[in-house]
Amino acid sequence: MTGSEGRTPLLPPMAWIASLIGDGWRMAVMSLVSLALGYVLTIVFHQFAGLHVDLAYAIAVLTCSMVNFFGCRYWVFQGHRGGLLTEGGKFFSSILLFRAIEIFAFSRITDWLDNYHAAYFLTACIAVCLKFIAFRTFVFRRRPGS
Repeated sequence: MTGSEGRTPLLPPMAWIASLIGDGWRMAVMSLVSLALGYVLTIVFHQFAGLHVDLAYAIAVLTCSMVNFFGCRYWVFQGHRGGLLTEGGKFFSSILLFRAIEIFAFSRITDWLDNYHAAYFLTACIAVCLKFIAFRTFVFRRRPGS
């Protein structure tokens, strides 16, 4: 037994960098689509449906979470996939923590800036960077060359 069973093999440095850039680029594109969708949903629920801005934002975030899981699973983090339930469990348990932090941060930033539009984008920028690191490291671990 070599002790490497079940571990993801290491990539050569240039391949790892290329993989990181590819995943990062796809995550950025997916995040922009999700950002636009969430922003529109927040406006619709707040301005047109009359919901409090915090509730409108929370509903938009939950909707985008579903879109993001399938986007990450099938497009952002390419290669051999883990089990749907395994990755789903990891994703949604981590997303609960992220979303709770995002909703809290959005509320505080909105109070601080007194502008929910600016708070929405600032919260999203911070969150996407943290989620990319966590998802790539813990949730969507792909084997190289698959």
